[in-house]
Amino acid sequence: MIKNRIKANLERLTIKTFVRGVFVVFLFVLIAMGIVINDRPFTARFREGDVALKPIYAPHNFTYSIEKSKDGAVTVEQIETKRGELIIAKGQRVSKGHIAQLLNIEEREFHKDRVKFIAGVLLLVFLLLLVVTIYLILYEPKIFHETSSLVLIGVLSLFIIFVARAVIISPMPSFLIPLASVSMLLAILLNPRMAIFITVLLSAAISINVENSLSLNIMFLFGGIAGIFSTRNIKRRWQIIRSGTYVGIANFASIITIGLLNNLNSESFIADGIWGFINGVLCIFIVMGILPLLEDLFKMTTNITLLELSDMNHPLLKQM
Repeated sequence: MIKNRIKANLERLTIKTFVRGVFVVFLFVLIAMGIVINDRPFTARFREGDVALKPIYAPHNFTYSIEKSKDGAVTVEQIETKRGELIIAKGQRVSKGHIAQLLNIEEREFHKDRVKFIAGVLLLVFLLLLVVTIYLILYEPKIFHETSSLVLIGVLSLFIIFVARAVIISPMPSFLIPLASVSMLLAILLNPRMAIFITVLLSAAISINVENSLSLNIMFLFGGIAGIFSTRNIKRRWQIIRSGTYVGIANFASIITIGLLNNLNSESFIADGIWGFINGVLCIFIVMGILPLLEDLFKMTTNITLLELSDMNHPLLKQM
């Protein structure tokens, strides 16, 4: 059955399909660049006296040197750090010792392993695009043969990848990454099933890029699915506000749940939960601002558009 379906789709290959293939390769390069670009070393993000908004753990065993002054004499002390040891805690001020540790990590991780990192990114993006392509051929052939739909998926994926990178390298918490906005837009413009599939893949890709954050991955999944389900049969633009609120509640609940399961400090995960709720509010503005533009740009008609056109107060109907 699957073999026949693949054969039938391959027989429909045209010049347009070739163009789509070129677009996929271009998309592959851009997404990879979006993950790699601005991947700055720790010392470019932290200065002595800064307050760390994210915890940092030692990726390997190492020994670093720190100068100490006592009675006018300067001595150099060697300090050993074990793999997995907490270097900077969330909310802690960055000291000279922290900077020395971060420099040591950069010398080994950021510079020497740069080639491995880029190779891993390329392989990850290739696997993601391969899975998406197979899924489209088998279960969404209509979308696979619509160039506008493929471009839409690519544009939204690029959008959230670059936004995620900007948030990751900034002092803002990663819980502000508005992945659910892409989930909601895909659900409205394409279909919920496609939106869920893309949400799962993007949540995994972004979470891996944020130190394999399980709590972030779970927030993406619950928030994204809440956004997708709440936009089903959406008919008015104001209902996007309701959907964004559901996203915020789902984000907040998932972060609190992970915090309780991991026995974390209540003040810490409640603060993260509030950021998760703000994420939902941010999704409201993104979806309401981008949706009309995407509808016009990709010539897609949604239930919202149809109801607005059928409004008796519409200028065109008044003229008729």
